[in-house]
Amino acid sequence: MKKNKHLLWYAVLFCTIFFLDRVTKFLMLRWGDAKLQIAPFLSFSLSFNRGVSWGMFHSERSGPFIFVTLLTLAIIIPLFIHTVLRWKKGFSIWGESLALAGAISNFCDRLLYGAVVDFISFSYGAWSWSVFNVADACIVIGIFLILIAFSKEG
Repeated sequence: MKKNKHLLWYAVLFCTIFFLDRVTKFLMLRWGDAKLQIAPFLSFSLSFNRGVSWGMFHSERSGPFIFVTLLTLAIIIPLFIHTVLRWKKGFSIWGESLALAGAISNFCDRLLYGAVVDFISFSYGAWSWSVFNVADACIVIGIFLILIAFSKEG
């Protein structure tokens, strides 16, 4: 019974992250190309990423995009299997739930828009971080939590 209770919370987390990412991307797509300055260091500006993190492997050509999209799917499927197996063994899957929600939402972008919708931009003076989205942040946090869990298991 304890596993099932936690499964509900994992599902709530997954759905919340997935929904939050989808809604924020929808709003940014409706907002359009306008830049919204939230704070001196934070702005929202629509960007489309056909590559992977930090725009690596970005290409307007179909071949590289299809390859990166299939590679993304090739990572999501084993991560999902890993998550189910860890849950069945009684391990916490908070990190996996975050990473999967983000990865699947970004994968949906690839299918719907032909690119991942990014819009969050941090900058300070001449320095700026790569544009990202809620899903990207959750993937990074999720992987960090997975690594912490593995280090504790030891």
